Amino acid sequence: MKTVFVQVGNSDDKLSQRLWEQLQYAVMGAVRNFAAQIYGEWFSLPTSGYQNACFGFTILPTNEKALRNVLQRLTTNFRQESIAWNETGTTEFIRPKEPNDT
Repeated sequence: MKTVFVQVGNSDDKLSQRLWEQLQYAVMGAVRNFAAQIYGEWFSLPTSGYQNACFGFTILPTNEKALRNVLQRLTTNFRQESIAWNETGTTEFIRPKEPNDT
């Protein structure tokens, strides 16, 4: 199983507010449909000069291709250059320094 972060944006204002809303819901729906577990959904603040959204989740290998295909169709349907797909490689836990550590 992979941990993935998918990001979309509209900071170039290609999309009207209504289309931007529709793109966010379409990506969110696709992620929710194919994800094994969702870790979070993050959106830019309404006062930000940037419009973006990020979805963090795990996905089974059997669902990855289907989700990628849906996201690719969304790039076409919403005239987007891309939707970002970031896979995590390793997780490192940063722990408090022990008294004997130098």
